[in-house]
Amino acid sequence: MPVNVNVGVKALTPYTQRMNRLMEELKETEQQQSLSSLKSTRDLLNNFSNATNINEFNTQKLTFSIEPNPFNLLTTISFHQEQKNITINLIDILGKKIKTLNFTGKQLTLEKEEMKSGIYFVQVIDENKNVINKKIVIQ
Repeated sequence: MPVNVNVGVKALTPYTQRMNRLMEELKETEQQQSLSSLKSTRDLLNNFSNATNINEFNTQKLTFSIEPNPFNLLTTISFHQEQKNITINLIDILGKKIKTLNFTGKQLTLEKEEMKSGIYFVQVIDENKNVINKKIVIQ
């Protein structure tokens, strides 16, 4: 025997109101989680930025330029001040250290050699372990 379920509008109203409240709470939770996620992403980016930059007072001696950049065969790393016993690492886009140079002087010519076209990082580390990273592009 079929059961005739006849639910009136009044019976649905509390249920509908409860569902609407739950949906609103869910939206608020999602918004809060989204904001929290954005804050986490911002913090992560700030930490990465801080990890790759040194405060201005530490970088005065390590200031350098790389020209031309991008380059085909060779480029020149020019330091604004004479450098003593610094380490220069060439790192590929995957984070693999390609080459390490110990350097003293003001200018260094970097040759492409066996490096393929792509993005690399020049990491300069001084005696005090201050680090500066710059991007280079080989065409």
